[in-house]
Amino acid sequence: MLFSVAKGRLMNHSRVGLVSLFFSLSLTALAEEQNTLLSPLAVNKNAVNMANQPVPIQNASSDSDLYKKISALDTDLMLALVDRPPVRQRERDKHDDSERVFEPDDVTGFSLWRDVTLKAVLGMSQRTDNVYWSIANDLSGRVGPSVLSELDYKGLRIRGVDLSSSVEFDGGWLEDFFLSGRLFKGTISDGLTRDSDYSGDNRTQEYSRSLSENTGDFVADYSASLGWTVLQVHSFSSALELGYSLHQQHLRKQNAIQVVDQNTSSASIEGLNSTYQSEWQGPWLGLSAELAYERHALKIRSEAHQALYYAEANWNLRDTFMHPKSFDHQAQGQGLVIDASYAYSFDLPQAKKLTLALGYRADRWQAENGRDTLYLATGETVSTRLNEVLWNADTLALSVKFIH
Repeated sequence: MLFSVAKGRLMNHSRVGLVSLFFSLSLTALAEEQNTLLSPLAVNKNAVNMANQPVPIQNASSDSDLYKKISALDTDLMLALVDRPPVRQRERDKHDDSERVFEPDDVTGFSLWRDVTLKAVLGMSQRTDNVYWSIANDLSGRVGPSVLSELDYKGLRIRGVDLSSSVEFDGGWLEDFFLSGRLFKGTISDGLTRDSDYSGDNRTQEYSRSLSENTGDFVADYSASLGWTVLQVHSFSSALELGYSLHQQHLRKQNAIQVVDQNTSSASIEGLNSTYQSEWQGPWLGLSAELAYERHALKIRSEAHQALYYAEANWNLRDTFMHPKSFDHQAQGQGLVIDASYAYSFDLPQAKKLTLALGYRADRWQAENGRDTLYLATGETVSTRLNEVLWNADTLALSVKFIH
C-alpha cells in the first residue's frame, strides 16, 4: 500500500513535469526561431538536451528517471521565460518612442515668437491741407525773375477714413518687436487756389493772377514700419520705429476767375480743368512714448522723413504745352510728423479691449532746389529751377481701436 501511495505521488509529479517541460520547450523553440532572444540568464544546454530525449513512462522506475531529468532543468530559466514578453515586443518597446509625452525641454531649436497681439484702429477724420510751390526763370535761379510763377492751394478741406493696424510679438527672438501699417484716404470737398505770375524779382510786377476752386479730387497716405519697444517701466513705454511712407495729393483747379490781367481787370475762365498730382515717398524714423493708467492712455509720437518729391501737371488751357503731361517737378525733401492722442478703454466679452481715441496729427513737409521740366507742344523741353514746395496738413480724428 505504501508503494501504491508513493507511486501515485510520483505519477502526479510526472504529470506536472511533463506540462512544465512542454511549455519550456515551446518557448525555447520560439526564441531560437527568432534568433533574437536577449536574456540575462544563461541557458542550461544539458538540460535542454535531456529534455529533448524520449521519456519512458511505462513503469515506476521510468517515472523516477523522468523526475530526476526534470529536476535537472534550470527552473529559474523557465520562470523567466514565462514572465518575459515575446522577443519582438521587447525589441519594439526598446526603440519605439511614439508613446512619449512631449516635453518643452526636448526642443533644441529656437522660435521667432510664441504669441502675437493684433490691434486694429478705424478712424474718421477731418483734415486741412495747404500746398505751395514756385519756380524760377532758369535753373540757376540767378537770372530774374527769381519767382516766375507760383501756386498756392489754400484751405483744402478733406474728409477721410484712417485705417491702421499693428502686430505685436510676444516671446521668442522677436520679443518686444512689432509691425505696423497705416492707410488714409480722403476726398477734397473745398479749397481755393491762387495762381500768380511775375516779371520782376522777389514777387514784384505781378501781371497775372487767377483764383479757382478745388473740389472732387483726393489725397492718400500709405505707411509701414518695424518697431521695437525699447523701454517698459510700469505704466510708461517708449518705442523706436523704422518705416517707409508714400503721400499723394491729387489737386484740380476749376471754376476760375482772372483777377489781375494786362488787358482786363476781371473775367471768368471758361473750361478750366487743370490737375496737379504730387507725391512724397521715402524712409522715416519714429519715436513714441505712451503713459497708461487703468483705462486711460496718453500717447505722443514723432516721425522724421526723408522724401523724394515728384509731381505731374496738366494745364489743359495752355495750347503751347503738351497734354496730358504739361510739366513735372522733382526734388529732395524732408518731413516732420507730430501725432498726439488720448484714449479710453472698455472691456468687451468678445475682445480683449475696445478703445475710443481722440487724436491730432500735424504734417510739415518741404522740398527745395529741385527741377521743373516743361514739355512743349513742339516736342521740346525747357528746364527751370523748382524753388520750393511746401505741404502742411492738420488732422483731427476720432477712432475706435480693437485689440485681439
